Amino acid sequence: LPILNVSSNQQVKDATRGVEWAAVPGAECMLLSNAGIFLRTAKSLTNSYGVAIIEDVQPGYYQIRTSRIGYYTLNEDLTIASHIEKHAMINQDMVISPRLSLRGSDDMYRIVLTWGRVPKDLDSYVITPWPRESECKSGMVFFDGQRCQQGSQTIDLDVDATDMYGPETITMRGLQSETFAYYVHIYSVGVCWDKISANVKIYQASTGGLLYNIQQPECSEDRFGYDSTNCSRYWHVFDFDASTAKFKIYQNKLMTKAPVLSGKNNADPNCTCLVKNDISSVDVISSAEKISVTAENLMVDMLCVNEMKNIYDNSMKKNIRLNPSDLVDKLAMFISGQIEMKRRLGNKLKNVIEKEYEEYKSAKRPRITNLKEIAPKQCCRYDGNTKYSTKFQRWVDHNSSCWSWPSEIKEMPDELVSAYDWTIPLEKEMMENVHSKSQKPVIAFQNFNPRGQHKWQYFADDATGFFRKFPAALVSSSKCGTRDERLQPWYIAAILRPKNVVILFDISYSMKEENKIIFARTAITPMLKGLLPTDFVNVIAFAESALLPGMTHSGDSDNTYNSCFNTQLVQANGQNLLDLKRFVEDVPLASTMTSNYYNAISMALKLLTNMKNNRNTHLIFLAGSTDVSTEDISALLSESNTTISVYTYSLLGGTSNNISAMDEHSVNRLKQMARTTNGKYESITDYRKLAFSMGRFYRNIPSSKKSDEGPRLSSPQFAERLGMYVTLGVPCYSKDESLIGVVGIDIALSELLQNTVSFGPGELSYTFVIETENGRALVHPQLPEPEEIQEEPVVIIISDLETSPGFSEILASMMRRETGSKTLRSERVLSRGDPNFNGYRGVTANFTYSWKPVNNTNFAVCIVVASSELDTKEIVSHKPYSQPDLYHRYDLVKYLDVGSIIEDKPIAFLSNTSFPATLSRSNYFLSSSCFNDPYMFENMPETLEFVKHLSDYVDGVVDTSPIPSLKKGVLVDIRLTREIEKWYGYKLNQNIIRNASCMLIDPNGYVVYSKQFMSSPRAAKERVHLAFKHPELLLDIKKKGIISTSLACNDLELGQTYTNYKITDTLPAGIVRGNLTCGYYIMVAVPNTNVYLIVLDGGDCPDPAIKCTSCSKKSCADGITKDISLSAPICVPCLCNVPYSPCALHYYKSPNAAVACPSIRRSLGTTKSACKKPDTDSVFVRVPTRDPSLRSTQSPHPKNPSGSGNKLNFLSVYLRLMSFLWPFFLR
Repeated sequence: LPILNVSSNQQVKDATRGVEWAAVPGAECMLLSNAGIFLRTAKSLTNSYGVAIIEDVQPGYYQIRTSRIGYYTLNEDLTIASHIEKHAMINQDMVISPRLSLRGSDDMYRIVLTWGRVPKDLDSYVITPWPRESECKSGMVFFDGQRCQQGSQTIDLDVDATDMYGPETITMRGLQSETFAYYVHIYSVGVCWDKISANVKIYQASTGGLLYNIQQPECSEDRFGYDSTNCSRYWHVFDFDASTAKFKIYQNKLMTKAPVLSGKNNADPNCTCLVKNDISSVDVISSAEKISVTAENLMVDMLCVNEMKNIYDNSMKKNIRLNPSDLVDKLAMFISGQIEMKRRLGNKLKNVIEKEYEEYKSAKRPRITNLKEIAPKQCCRYDGNTKYSTKFQRWVDHNSSCWSWPSEIKEMPDELVSAYDWTIPLEKEMMENVHSKSQKPVIAFQNFNPRGQHKWQYFADDATGFFRKFPAALVSSSKCGTRDERLQPWYIAAILRPKNVVILFDISYSMKEENKIIFARTAITPMLKGLLPTDFVNVIAFAESALLPGMTHSGDSDNTYNSCFNTQLVQANGQNLLDLKRFVEDVPLASTMTSNYYNAISMALKLLTNMKNNRNTHLIFLAGSTDVSTEDISALLSESNTTISVYTYSLLGGTSNNISAMDEHSVNRLKQMARTTNGKYESITDYRKLAFSMGRFYRNIPSSKKSDEGPRLSSPQFAERLGMYVTLGVPCYSKDESLIGVVGIDIALSELLQNTVSFGPGELSYTFVIETENGRALVHPQLPEPEEIQEEPVVIIISDLETSPGFSEILASMMRRETGSKTLRSERVLSRGDPNFNGYRGVTANFTYSWKPVNNTNFAVCIVVASSELDTKEIVSHKPYSQPDLYHRYDLVKYLDVGSIIEDKPIAFLSNTSFPATLSRSNYFLSSSCFNDPYMFENMPETLEFVKHLSDYVDGVVDTSPIPSLKKGVLVDIRLTREIEKWYGYKLNQNIIRNASCMLIDPNGYVVYSKQFMSSPRAAKERVHLAFKHPELLLDIKKKGIISTSLACNDLELGQTYTNYKITDTLPAGIVRGNLTCGYYIMVAVPNTNVYLIVLDGGDCPDPAIKCTSCSKKSCADGITKDISLSAPICVPCLCNVPYSPCALHYYKSPNAAVACPSIRRSLGTTKSACKKPDTDSVFVRVPTRDPSLRSTQSPHPKNPSGSGNKLNFLSVYLRLMSFLWPFFLR
């Protein structure tokens, strides 16, 4: 099989730097197919020269997505022709713009011009209306006048490129009024626009990214007498009206003379420019009817909805009665089985550690490793053979581990070498865990790959802090010796149960001596980071009086802290820890030189009075000044109803340990506090060791002994490259029961809970998973799936998502780790497309809740099944089609024996599509969710052998599925949908693609289609609302009562309420007319759809000086209907903050939004396969639907459907074809 080893070479440049400094290292370049699907093996990071290479790319149409922190993400097209030479290198510049920032109300714009090898030099010009004075001598910004300024308004030429490609960049800041013009000039001689391919991108700070992406016009220079000396040399790209913040983009304005601001400019006569045509109301109504008729044909005839319905209706079925209790048993056992497998792997590593440690200890082995072998394997200097891994999202070496040390290394210490030596066998076992193919699941709820779920494996030595990690990966050299794993949450979680912690530290003025306070603050910060999400914590700063977060020395309150910090311990979640860290860093020293220990302890005990958990409590007490209290602290501690241990740390006596008589009394008090509570006292004379000593307080807690040595699963955590994950920690002990260290295995939460996400017999049924210790929701249809989470998530309690009366009893039972079942009358919230823009719909029904705890975890799972979906039908296996079916990988399929149809009509790059295709046959595409092991499918190469085995299985030649295997029900979908091919083939061979223009909007006022989207698809901006695009038009139809406020919902992920507009169901008299500043408009509903046709007689005329206004406090409090003025519409979606209580772990309810928004961060399918279908409600055409009780054997999730039992949906095809079709109707 002659595979082309083509490589794509991306050089990533900063749009604001000169050529010498333009390279951007560390940027991520991702290759996507023409369907926008991430190719898991096609991803690379740029090196120090800004170059990223993606190898083994097959011919086709792709996008390169480039991203880096601090820059806007950029997508650029990439085409690799089928006739390209073998081993070719495709070079492509990716010019990315640093993010712009708002300065108060002043907006910023950046204009980036790029081109190819021809010509050598293009120049950017901005013509200003400002006086030609010292700050803008020529009245324009260009290479010979690189800055113009008028008060606070500035325009700068950031980069003047003179040697091919570009970029040439201009940044405009704070422009407030008047009009500016931007054009491009060909500076190089002997070349015209027909030889040039230039591009202009416009970025805007307030919109958060790319605003316009403008390709150079394709006007031909073919007039008589044309040559390179008299062709057009200027491209007038746009005018910018600063008073309205509107751009007027010119379609075909190539000119022989430089443009000016005053008067009209003559476009090159050889360019075909658009001509505006007036359209009557009769024409508009007729056009809307044509759209309706053709849309019906598209959905019913062209997309063969009736035929598809008949195929499924006539397929063989069997009746199914779901048993929710049985399903939840299997689901809980499946998750528990996966954890048990990880426990076995962890115990294997533990056994290796304990065996090797005892042998090392008894033999007292000397150094056996060459130091030259050890040094290159240090993680911060790793120099091995690394390859980029999509599993780990970084460069790793799967054939080696790497190590780190908790402090700076000047000379290789003996204890480091010894630890390296005796842990070498661990590397082999870690490799076996990853590469072994013999692992079997404990319970086969579905086949899965246990190797795909755990990520990093590592071990930390308790005595030295030596850390070994597999696979090896290079970390920043700046992190050498800066991290002690023994102080990290994963390590502590393995040896310590969830706990209550109160940190008390001295802020008397004595702490200023020898910089004690600096060392104290520095020690407390990492201690807070080492707490677990299941811990509860608070911090007290004390001198002669004691302060909690929010308290001040003057007695005033600091309202930047939640009031709950004054009364209780708070959960150690992200926001609370940030607030406590801020308090530790910001609280000022007291004016007194002494402190009162008794007052501090009393305040700590008051915090514990409301704690209802049965956890042990640990007081970490740091003192550096003399105690003036006289009360009996030991008695106070003994009388407490809570089990308390006090760990005291003394800085008295300073670094010289010169303790006075008064200090001696204070030291004795500290010792007595520790002794009374079975804690520990430590005197610190080397302040640099304070952080380590305080962070390791847990070493003396009884639960860290061998009697409590079992593997433990941490609470879910977030990491940038891992997403949501849990760590299985396994403590290792010597024969004398002393702690050797801890083994850790990271497990991706998305894969651990994969079956909870994919369950759902119909639209209404779903599952959710919670943590039983605190009620935190981990999986729920109103939350993003774990694999979609891109940043530290807010902790959301399940009761904020499940608000039905009676659910509190279910939650209490789940948190008691009981098994049960109960039927409730509940409302199911379903999205209508994107809920942030299109809102939601609620369905009230009876639901059966069945729940069960998951063994070996602190999880509980609940299956919620609608009563109407308990009885359903399942499609039985469908026989293979008479002709072979085609997998989507044409490059491989063409080498298989698939019949003469391919030989008769070979694969071609069709002129009217943007992807390689064949008109003779359909094909099927399988997303990773169609396989029982998505990880394996995403990371294995699609070889000819695999495609042949898959094709034979689909065609019924063999009975066994390839590895990875297909999920149940997918094969039925492939075979059933194949029968629609004969109708598709005929319809798609008809040439119906024409050209024209108009505008369609959806029921919420968002633009579905406009001329701008047709003529410049790459510049199109998603979710453009009339409030932004044409506020005067929106204001006019609002005055006519055509548009009003839609339902609002709370986005609990972002802490905001979304409110939108909604167009009335029926237009008055079926048509709306109105006069605008620049002409008139006609608006009609398109029959049998939920879209509206608007024709603007004003064409591309600029909008008047009307801009939508942001949400006010009043609109957030009362809803935007009560705050819409008659002078300007409100920008939508109207976003209002929803207050969140980090102590109670819930949101305060918004008066205008009673429900949580359905999550929108879902992976949507775009293929014939029914593995993943998108939501159907955003834009629709009314068509026949099949019996909703029918479903395939694959059980789809309601918010991420993956089976053929959902209503047939061709929305994605409809929108794509409409993008070609709808201009035809206005001809």
